[in-house]
Amino acid sequence: MVYGLFCFTVRRNFKLYSKTYQQAEIILQRQLPWQVLSGTSFSTCKVDKNKKPNLGGLQSQLNSFLNQIKGAANSVGDVKTLPKRILSSVQLKSYKDAPQTVQMVTLAGLAPMFGIPFLSLLTGHAYYCCAFAHLACGATILSFLGGTNLNDAIAQNDVSYERLGWCVMPQLVGWTSLLLPLPLGIMLASFGYCLTLVHDVLLSKYPPWMKSLRFITSGGIIVSFFLMLIFYILL
Repeated sequence: MVYGLFCFTVRRNFKLYSKTYQQAEIILQRQLPWQVLSGTSFSTCKVDKNKKPNLGGLQSQLNSFLNQIKGAANSVGDVKTLPKRILSSVQLKSYKDAPQTVQMVTLAGLAPMFGIPFLSLLTGHAYYCCAFAHLACGATILSFLGGTNLNDAIAQNDVSYERLGWCVMPQLVGWTSLLLPLPLGIMLASFGYCLTLVHDVLLSKYPPWMKSLRFITSGGIIVSFFLMLIFYILL
């Protein structure tokens, strides 16, 4: 008896809902003979699974961004040949052509990066506060390099996703390195300087003296990070 009442109720509700849906479909077709939004239809609930969604401008932007990433990868080339290509592209003696103020500021930026490891070596112990201060200084300089890249991109009116990605990457890497444990943070910051060096020497349009100073700065800071990491582990 209970089963019979259940079946009767289900059949009655099904007929009522189906009739209500048909009436609503007729009303929508009469009152809304036009489409409110493009690609929106009220007269059917069928979905074509084989039809690809139309993303409009977003899809074209995504395709353009992917093509720019592929172009950047092709321009960099094989990773194994990067050190040789960087050394062949840099003219170290051209740093003398830079303004004297730029040379002084560059050397002043390297002073704390080598001063803190030297102080740890003299004291015979690499304190955590000294190692973190060294990492914070390197992360700050890395963010500054990204800011100069952004300034150059704006000056050249080149605001593509690829160029802005290279400008924002140093800030993100420097900030993330401060959140990680100290040995991992030092290694991540060193990796960020390696990527920045690749961009500044191979992908940028800086003058030769600027590429030479960037090579000296990034290379010197990478060496100081390596020394600080060894002192922090062994001392």
